[in-house]
Amino acid sequence: MGDFFLRRQLQQFGQRYAWVFEYLQQNQRVKVLAVTLCMIVGVTCVYNPMRRRIVSLGTRLSAERSRLELVHQIENLRRERSELLASIPETAHANFWTEYILQGLRESGIQLRHFDTNLNTKRQIGDYRPLEVMLDVSGSYQQLYALLGWIESNKWYIRVLDMRFRKDRGAVFATLKLGALASEPDGDANKL
Repeated sequence: MGDFFLRRQLQQFGQRYAWVFEYLQQNQRVKVLAVTLCMIVGVTCVYNPMRRRIVSLGTRLSAERSRLELVHQIENLRRERSELLASIPETAHANFWTEYILQGLRESGIQLRHFDTNLNTKRQIGDYRPLEVMLDVSGSYQQLYALLGWIESNKWYIRVLDMRFRKDRGAVFATLKLGALASEPDGDANKL
C-alpha cells in the first residue's frame, strides 16, 4: 500500500513539472542557464564555506604535525641524553680517565712512550668539560688492535678522535688522540 502512494506522488510530481522538463529539453539557452545557476549556487553555498573550513583545518593540521615532530625530537634527545649519561662515570674527573686509560694500556701490553691530558676549560657540555688525551704508543699490530678495540668497546664514553701510524723495524708507532667528558675536580683540590 505504501508503494501505491509513493508511485502516485511521483506521478503527480511528474505531471505538475512536466512542462519544465519539456521546456528544458527544447530550449538550449535555458539548459545552459540552469546548469550555470546550479553551479553558482553550488560554489557559493557549498564550496566556499567548505574551502574556508578545509584551509583552517589544513593550517591546524600542519601546526599539530610540527608539534608532533618536536615532541618526537625531544623524546629522542632525552633518550640519547640518558644513554650518554649512563656511559659517563660518576667520578669522571681527569685523574679517573688517566688511571682508566693506563689500565687499558697495561691490559693490551702495548708500550707507552708519551701520555698527556688536556682539560678544555673554555668549552662546557652540561656539567662536563671535554678532555683530550694524547698517547704515543708502540707495539705490535695485534697489541695496537687490542688497544683500539678496548677503547671503542668499553662501557664508558671515550672515543678515538685522531690516529696516526708509522711502522719502523717491525714495530708500529701510533699517536692517538682520545676524547672523553670529564667533570670539574673539587675546588679544594685546586687550592693546594
